[in-house]
Amino acid sequence: MTDEKIVVNPADESPELARKRHLRRELGAARKARSADERTAVSAQLLKQLQQLPEFAEIMALPAIGSIGAYVSYAGEPGTIHIREFTTANGIRLALPIIRPDFALDWAWDSEDVAPGRNYAGVPEPTGAVVAHGADGIVSLHCRVLLVPALAVDARGYRMGKGGGFYDRLLAGLEHLEARPLMVAVVHDDEVLDELPVEEHDHPVDAVLTPSRIIRIPGRRAYLPFD
Repeated sequence: MTDEKIVVNPADESPELARKRHLRRELGAARKARSADERTAVSAQLLKQLQQLPEFAEIMALPAIGSIGAYVSYAGEPGTIHIREFTTANGIRLALPIIRPDFALDWAWDSEDVAPGRNYAGVPEPTGAVVAHGADGIVSLHCRVLLVPALAVDARGYRMGKGGGFYDRLLAGLEHLEARPLMVAVVHDDEVLDELPVEEHDHPVDAVLTPSRIIRIPGRRAYLPFD
């Protein structure tokens, strides 16, 4: 797999890739149809749900023990602005991704100052100094919870992104690390599906955050109290 988007002849697509392409169109259209009021409500509700997650509650109680990772929401993604404002107001360190020219991810602390990214379709990114790189880097920041954008996620924890591939690589790098953060896909309630088409490069998350609930994926990483 390459991390750059490639124009594929539909006749050459695998059934999984063809179904993903169809789902991406459907889910993207549904996101565009959401009102501004609904987007604001979703952002606020995501924060309320996140506060119920034990790993995040530990960080709230003692911010010095670690950090969390998230993303700057855009283009209809479930909003992270309330989460970002809350972490800033409460002294919680929050790392945001910066897409490198090789499509790996660097990390910088959220300073509330973001700008269009230079390497991938104007995705908003933090403007501060890079403090870590890749999967090992986010672990070095003592990240306890990593919020990952997704278009949809299924009951097995498999997520579907927009096709860039950076998070597939990140999740693969984190999968077998003992000290890794809890990997949490963030989606709207109606984007939790029974089953998604899965390709060889896809990796499951540990949990799902929606505006109404947190779903722990059976067989994935259980809650581990901070040691």
